[in-house]
Amino acid sequence: MTQDSPTISVVSICYNAGDSIRPTIESVIAQDYGRIDYGHIDYVIIDGASTDNTLDIVREYEDKINMRIFSESDSGIADAMNKGIEKAEGTFLIHLHAGDALYDSSVLTKVAESYKRQGWQWATGAIDYVDDKGNAVIKNHFPLAKGYLHKRLYQSNPINHQATFIETAVFKENGLFDTNYDVAMDYEYWLRVHKKIAAPALLHFPVANMLMSGLSATARVKGALECSEARKAHLGPIKPGFYFVEAAKVSYFWLIKSIEAYTPRALVNGLKSIKRRVSGAV
Repeated sequence: MTQDSPTISVVSICYNAGDSIRPTIESVIAQDYGRIDYGHIDYVIIDGASTDNTLDIVREYEDKINMRIFSESDSGIADAMNKGIEKAEGTFLIHLHAGDALYDSSVLTKVAESYKRQGWQWATGAIDYVDDKGNAVIKNHFPLAKGYLHKRLYQSNPINHQATFIETAVFKENGLFDTNYDVAMDYEYWLRVHKKIAAPALLHFPVANMLMSGLSATARVKGALECSEARKAHLGPIKPGFYFVEAAKVSYFWLIKSIEAYTPRALVNGLKSIKRRVSGAV
């Protein structure tokens, strides 16, 4: 494939995801870009040696798309993501984990058109957070909607990897995700490469639905700690106020964790239902 019709790799990592992998795969198969008159999709499944029915479900779709399946144990999410990068054959790729899904059937076509117009090295767009029934909890989440600033990246992670496409050449030139990070491996990577490559192109449309239940309170606390470590590692000398801000962020997520732990489930579900109604989701 040439740049006129670039091959796009979609990498889905999974482990015992029998209850969540099907919508992910079907969203890739549904892409207009995968049909004969458009471009080519290279679909890579990285399974962590699942012991449930994940692989049985995946194999139901083998003859419906150019899919390659690799199943073996790994040392964590970053390691699995790296295996996907190494297997990817596309001009650029996106990591779409089990449970997440491409927003609609036109996503990859629009991304390819953007790539052909701008020739970017990476691009990022909006996501919808959805619950396990597919209802939108937060719509069109796009922290960079008004533009990309390095300063914003220094303060927090405004780039969702589920909505981010990166040329495979970028990984070859700058290395893979750091496996020392369990949650914030993507943020560490953005900080590591943002001065070496051009700013990401902005895709002003929803790219993916991200499963809200994947954002556990424990992961948010760990993610806040890892983001703090990544900033310390890449931003050079730190001002004294930095440590106060970092402590405040971690404390905030610990507070959220405590609230979730001690709030009755019925109340939590009720609040989520109200939020969906207010946002227009049904």
